[in-house]
Amino acid sequence: MGWTVRRRCLSAGLAGATLGYSFGVAAADYDNDGNTDLFLANMGRNTLYHNNGDGAFTDVTVGSGLDNKPENFNQRWCRGFDYDNDGLLDLFVTNYTTWTPLTDRRCVKDKATDAYCNPTVYTSIASRLYRNLGHGSSKMSPRHPAIGTALGKGMGIAIADFNQDGKMDIFVANDTERNFLFINQGDGTFKEQGLLYGVAYDEQGHSVSGMGTDAKDYDNDGEWTLFTTI
Repeated sequence: MGWTVRRRCLSAGLAGATLGYSFGVAAADYDNDGNTDLFLANMGRNTLYHNNGDGAFTDVTVGSGLDNKPENFNQRWCRGFDYDNDGLLDLFVTNYTTWTPLTDRRCVKDKATDAYCNPTVYTSIASRLYRNLGHGSSKMSPRHPAIGTALGKGMGIAIADFNQDGKMDIFVANDTERNFLFINQGDGTFKEQGLLYGVAYDEQGHSVSGMGTDAKDYDNDGEWTLFTTI
């Protein structure tokens, strides 16, 4: 079965183009041609695959505007959504930290055994929002204070209209940092209001190891509910 999957990936143009570790994937039709495209968030170079509509994909990352990520940014998860209601899917990508093999931290347990480092020893960085300009290109949204200065270790992403004003908002589950809730201001910018909405910390006011997350109206009361694994 493994070889069958690999052969299909090769024939589809999806194998071998991305070097390093892949963490997140978004599947959506970014150019409105009726075919579902793929974006991979990686430890190294991110990858945008255009669906050719014939069972194969083409790597179109170069020149797309999604190839300007610093190589040492460890990007985790990604979600496509139309934040400015222009009919084009935009892209939000969480960042975890900056890392290279040369700057890797060694942590030991009981002064002898190699162990995984606590996430707090790594630098927190901001997530990135890319606006879809059409014609296969995008640009990073202006680094306004909400997203540009909200430093965390981003993991899961939940997209919903949390304040029911007709604009899509962004919740980010952070690992060992307070969670973020970016409220869409409707002018291309966001305001971070996780504390105001009561989702920044747990019931005891502590940061948690946020991982996966999703938003659903599970009880059909017209209100969004957040579920986050920790």
